[in-house]
Amino acid sequence: MKRGILILAAATLLLGCQNNSDTETSLPNTYDYRVNTLSELREGFQNPPLKSGPWVYWFWFDSVLSKEHITYELEELAQAGIGGFEVRDVTMHGFAGRPGPLYSPEEWEKWGHRKYRHMSPEYIDILEHTLSEAERLGLYFSMNLGQGWPPGGRWITDEHRSKHLMPSSRMLSGPRSLDGDDTVEVPEDTFVAAWKISGEERVTPDSYLDLTRMVGSDGRLEWEVPEGDWLLGLFQTIPGGLVDKGEGPEVDPASKEAVLFHLDYMFGRMSPKLKRFFGTTFADIATDSWEFVPNRNGGRYWSPAIYEASEEELGYDIRERMYALLGYGPNKESIEADLATLEETLVRENFFGTITEYLNELGIRHRPQAYGRGLERNFFDSYAVVDTPEIEEGKLVVEAVWTSRLLDKPITSVEGFTFISVQDGNLERDYAGQYGRMKNVDRNDMWKATPEKMIQLSNAHFGRGINRIQMHCFSYSPLEVPHPGWRLYAEAHINRNASWWPEMPRVSRFIARNQFVMQSGVPITDNLVYPVKPNFSDGPYNNIEGQPGSGINSVNGANTEILRLILESGELVDDRIGNIVLRDDIRSLEEAEYITALVEQGISINCLVSLPSEWSVFAGGRSGSSELLEELLAAQSEGRVRDSRGKSWKEVTSENQSAHWQESDGKLSYQRRRVADAELFLISSWEEPFDGEVTFVGQGETPEIWEPKTGNVEIAEGRSLQDGSVTIPIKLKRNDSVFVVFSH
Repeated sequence: MKRGILILAAATLLLGCQNNSDTETSLPNTYDYRVNTLSELREGFQNPPLKSGPWVYWFWFDSVLSKEHITYELEELAQAGIGGFEVRDVTMHGFAGRPGPLYSPEEWEKWGHRKYRHMSPEYIDILEHTLSEAERLGLYFSMNLGQGWPPGGRWITDEHRSKHLMPSSRMLSGPRSLDGDDTVEVPEDTFVAAWKISGEERVTPDSYLDLTRMVGSDGRLEWEVPEGDWLLGLFQTIPGGLVDKGEGPEVDPASKEAVLFHLDYMFGRMSPKLKRFFGTTFADIATDSWEFVPNRNGGRYWSPAIYEASEEELGYDIRERMYALLGYGPNKESIEADLATLEETLVRENFFGTITEYLNELGIRHRPQAYGRGLERNFFDSYAVVDTPEIEEGKLVVEAVWTSRLLDKPITSVEGFTFISVQDGNLERDYAGQYGRMKNVDRNDMWKATPEKMIQLSNAHFGRGINRIQMHCFSYSPLEVPHPGWRLYAEAHINRNASWWPEMPRVSRFIARNQFVMQSGVPITDNLVYPVKPNFSDGPYNNIEGQPGSGINSVNGANTEILRLILESGELVDDRIGNIVLRDDIRSLEEAEYITALVEQGISINCLVSLPSEWSVFAGGRSGSSELLEELLAAQSEGRVRDSRGKSWKEVTSENQSAHWQESDGKLSYQRRRVADAELFLISSWEEPFDGEVTFVGQGETPEIWEPKTGNVEIAEGRSLQDGSVTIPIKLKRNDSVFVVFSH
């Protein structure tokens, strides 16, 4: 029995967001340099096209610009081998946020510069010039969805801006009248409710009263308190924050209406002049840094959309149970969990999904960062509905890598080098964000980035599944500004003011070689660990014990939603997933159906906790479950369902790796990809050098060694083993890498 037919109903949204150049898609083939044969791959590795190079954030300060200097800096980028850029317009001065040298309108006029108003007709004209020059030079263009971060702008009204909820409560005993000195003042935009107290920190749920309409024109609550003790809750909604380093309020990310209002405003102004670039030079839109401004008085992030959607999504009106937000029960924990799930759903559908669908209709891809602070997000589900997941260096939101590889998204991006000058070369620690805070760093130390450090850190990203470096950053700085020019407070200072700028083409070429290979073909999953809990949406990240926290060694993680989407994509499974490491009991029929369907496609299941006959889902004789169990038992007898009880996920994934080495000889990791006629492994060292042998399981051919720093390709000195594997010697410096390529 084939179970793939059970899970096709919701495929439309996912497939509309899948943007692999090798699959059908409504989007243009923006990344047309990607290839799928060994000969093309070898040629592109040795002579990588410009568009496979790294990208930069190109910061524009206060929109002080000139067309002539835009052309000059774009030519600098192209000559340095940088393949694309994101315009990041910020309302701050260059030079670490303070007025930089010669920062005055009088000086700008002398240089032929002027200040433009963001999204004005003159500003759109500047964008058109920028895109025309990028097209001429063969560069990709991107821009942030508004100034600064998170998305928003001066055009966002109070209706469409982010919100905070300010809960407060009073205990009242009745019967009594609220009058005279015993009044309750109710602020504007406040939902008012009451519940009868049934015990210490408990209410009687069916006693809920909505008192909002009992607030008089003078703002006083006009309520005759019934007999008994009552919990009175006041839930005031107040405006949220302003865009950081931009103008205007943040947009409400849980409101589809608000998000569409923001998109319509921006593209209503851009499309008439810029639409001819959409999907070619104009490659994507970024939604950067989910850094919504917190309320210092203890309020929580909120959206009126939560009220509107709760009954349909949760099966009850959240207003009835908002006593939980006042610290009362019953079921306080489950109500808070329901609210978090509702926020995740609204953010996924109304922010990430809506923006992606809107942009895709224009031929543009969506590249968001999902970590930070604000309404709850499920990283698996959020990244699943976008085009290009992006993380920030130091924020190990590994779901970005996993969803890209499992759902066939061509690019996984990293905001790289943001704090490179304060990293000390311990890439494992630096990559995990343990390098200190910027406030403790001397600003004069911000020029300590070097080409070698950039190469090493790029290796760390590639070794963990990232396949595009978005360098932070290149600062717009007129030639007339004396050294060190206009610059941002956190960056590698990738521009002509760095002493090593002449070395940038070498760095770009190294990154381009890696990216050309790591973006071509398809990723191979040796082990898929399931189920895996998503990161905490506001951090700390990858602190969940007992499960993977990285994408090294061809290991991916998934939740139930990702399993569903993998199966919906059909051909994406093929032979690209070798093993599933099942680290928990299976309790739902949905999970059992998905796992059985994957077994039918040839994937092996390694059971760490219980075998199928012991799964909770089969204990009650539930309808349809016996047929599933029969199929799983048959697969178990054939060795495709394996008894791995008593082992950890690390032990099992190690046993199933397609590349092995002696741990005592050094610390390695690998990434694995496949083109039509070849298998490729990126072998990376970290923390210490490696000088030893690596065995590649089942490859059976003497491979080529590709050196990313030089572009050299040579035949490896390997020896074949009886099981069809091959062992080759590999020697790497600390934080180094090579590609091992097997022709088939």
